[in-house]
Amino acid sequence: MRILSIDQGTSGTKAIVVEGGKTVSLAEVSVHPSHPSPGAVEQDPQELLESVISAGRQALSSAGGAVDVVALANQGETVLAWDSDSGSSLSPAIVWQDSRAQVICD
Repeated sequence: MRILSIDQGTSGTKAIVVEGGKTVSLAEVSVHPSHPSPGAVEQDPQELLESVISAGRQALSSAGGAVDVVALANQGETVLAWDSDSGSSLSPAIVWQDSRAQVICD
């Protein structure tokens, strides 16, 4: 069984194709968080999406064939609001490192 596994993280997206426990191909695409104000850490939703697609396509191309399964891991604590009708993002993604609400949490 061939598996494409994608890990979308704060600083990059990695995609790996494995088969029989061995790495067939690996690709990585950087992403660039922004810091618009003190304590703020945000990411461009379009850049995140494009990094997932690009890394996945690169890994598949290098592997030279189809996969049976796709697995995705992402930044579970990162938050993004989107329009349910259009699918468009309504804001930047608020990254898990963002500390603007620290006072409320404390």
